Amino acid sequence: MSETLRSLHQKLDILVEKLAAIDKPPESFCPDPSNEVLLLLPRTKLQLHDATQYARSIRTGVAEALASQSCHVPASHHTPTDLQGLSIHTFESRPRRDKDIPTPPSTGHSTQSSDEGTTIETQATQSNNGSTVGAAQCQPSQHEGTAINCATSHKPYSKTATSTPSFRLTAEEMGEALVENLGKIITQDGFGNEILVPGPSIDLETFKNNLIINETDCSMAVQRYKTDDTPEHQGACFIYKETRKGNFEWPDFSDQLQPPTVAEAEAWLNHVIRDPPQHTISHYVGHATNVAFEGRLNPGPAILGEPELEDIHTPYFHISADQSATRFHVEDLSCLHEESGHGLRSANQVLAGVKIWILIATHHTAKFREFVDKYWGLAPCGMAVSHRSLLISPVRLRREEIDFSIHVACPGTLIVTHPCQYHMVINKGPCFAQSINFRLPNESLLCDRQIRCDDDGLLLYAKQHNMRIFPSSQETSLPDRNVKSLKRSHPDAGLARKRQKNKQARCAMIVSRHRDESRANKHWLQLITESLHATGQIFTAPKLTTRRLPDEKAYRFACAITSCEAIKGFCTIIDAWNKHVQTLVPEPEPEADILPVVRRAKSVNVARENEILWRYISQHSQLHLRQEVDALKNGAYRLDKEMKDNICEAAKWSNENFGYHMKAGKDFLELSNGNEGILPFYSCFPKQAFRVVLGRKNWFNRQQIRDVEKLLDTDHARALFRHGKALQDAVEAKQTMACRWVGQDIDWNKLDQRQILAHLDVDGDVREM
Repeated sequence: MSETLRSLHQKLDILVEKLAAIDKPPESFCPDPSNEVLLLLPRTKLQLHDATQYARSIRTGVAEALASQSCHVPASHHTPTDLQGLSIHTFESRPRRDKDIPTPPSTGHSTQSSDEGTTIETQATQSNNGSTVGAAQCQPSQHEGTAINCATSHKPYSKTATSTPSFRLTAEEMGEALVENLGKIITQDGFGNEILVPGPSIDLETFKNNLIINETDCSMAVQRYKTDDTPEHQGACFIYKETRKGNFEWPDFSDQLQPPTVAEAEAWLNHVIRDPPQHTISHYVGHATNVAFEGRLNPGPAILGEPELEDIHTPYFHISADQSATRFHVEDLSCLHEESGHGLRSANQVLAGVKIWILIATHHTAKFREFVDKYWGLAPCGMAVSHRSLLISPVRLRREEIDFSIHVACPGTLIVTHPCQYHMVINKGPCFAQSINFRLPNESLLCDRQIRCDDDGLLLYAKQHNMRIFPSSQETSLPDRNVKSLKRSHPDAGLARKRQKNKQARCAMIVSRHRDESRANKHWLQLITESLHATGQIFTAPKLTTRRLPDEKAYRFACAITSCEAIKGFCTIIDAWNKHVQTLVPEPEPEADILPVVRRAKSVNVARENEILWRYISQHSQLHLRQEVDALKNGAYRLDKEMKDNICEAAKWSNENFGYHMKAGKDFLELSNGNEGILPFYSCFPKQAFRVVLGRKNWFNRQQIRDVEKLLDTDHARALFRHGKALQDAVEAKQTMACRWVGQDIDWNKLDQRQILAHLDVDGDVREM
């Protein structure tokens, strides 16, 4: 057995030497893109490198087996980095302890690998507590394979032939000269968002002891994942920042992970987004102004010369725990229309840990935004995708045929984004990074098609340059709720008068602010209406006044319920009902011992071929079931248990089913109060096109119900609902509904709005706002 192991070890020595000889770059190697050697590096280099490391690991195992048997291990001709390579360059998802890394000399030096073509620079020694991270960086060989372009024109899960070239920056080319030198690189063909850079040493203990979490310096400190189990949202989740910044806990940087391969990174991203953690996660994003740190990221004179961009004059720090994330977004001031190319760029340098990036290909910016809009709904704001706080997995992006790339960033890596390039990040293990926004000298941030909202960053800059701004879609409380009453605390009359003046001035300011917000809200609702009119989705729109503006959800619903598609659906229901009534067989006399409420419960469970008709009949039955149950209560708080059991037994319901139908019936009764005849239109109005989300857990509140009632108090809506009431009566009596088009075979999709309204005897004039 020992002889067999010894022979195997010798053969492995020869195999490692041959693989290392192939993997070793020629002496003439240089990062110049014109060098022909680079043409061999991207895929072949990575495969040979992985094969070499795998052979070394087998050789190490054989050596350990020989040693355990007290066998003589043949001498091997290792280069110094043969032993270092296993711990530094092997891409595997296992914790990397300090003992895995060879102890560097006491002074900084550079070691050139004889078979890896990798320079490992150490600029700082390791402190006893592991708080100082030296600039040990993996430069170029492992980075040749850290980016994978996932284009739909290639086979899934396969690396393209255009991996990221080895673009580099020296320490002298960074700092104040950074933007100028970035401009020379990122405008080259083949640039793939990744640059190799020297990393400065960083004292983590200094940051830990001096970092202050406050409102002015920190935009986020803690975050939490949220999932959505609906089928159309599979492969995505949400990441929200917590308001309790005091819950930030300093990550444990003592246990650093090896950078994974791209394939491992992709599998890990899919796993995290499919099954995200449920606990809160520390994720500091801020300037850390009270910590002295001299980095190499400088936004450049174009940014520093704009006073309104003061917030990005200094870099941001990102101090993150395992699985912390940054949602899909573009940088601030990105133009809504990607073809115009306006917006900030970003540069992110990892100082400790591992970041895994997904960057959407710039030629699919519009396609990605349309995908998000289709499933989650977006406002016109240029940062609308960011406001959705989405993380989307690689497997879902491939399903949608959206091109993207995955990048594994570790110390020594600078990731640079293009204007209007959507990207997201999840940190694998604790991570410390620094980032800046910048623009090239010949680029402009101004665009006449810019649309911003109150939630966007750099809002002051947008206002100074008269960009279109509308209020965010989030509901905000009235300003006067936050006014504190000024109580008299001193008998001095002069002081009391002064306080009274202050109170009057504050109230006047609030009234003025409320008036401005009302105008802005009206402008936003008008933008919605213009968009719906432009696409021909509505005939008429509710009239708006600044005296009492409706809630956006109520306004969208009021537009949708009287829209072209809703009316077409209503006409389809009438046709289907009339055909159904003609096929009805006269029912036998009902048994005397079966209560009407029991028969009503059975009618809720309809499921027939014509989905749109029977969806309405089911909802019609829920409404009337609720009315009949309320009548049986006779003023009591709850329905008699025996009666409830009889209903559930006849309809084959559980108690949860019964509660669900009671809640639905109550909702429909509230909606129909003042709008009798609305229910048939509710059954077929286009929810997705108008971005109206309604259900058991997100039904209208009382104020929204009142808003809907007022918005639908128009001649146009009342005329439509008269027809809706006629259909409700016909269904209740099981009779046909008389219409002008009876006997005609009409394709409602081929009629314009005025022709449809003429069939319903409804005035087709469009009301102007």
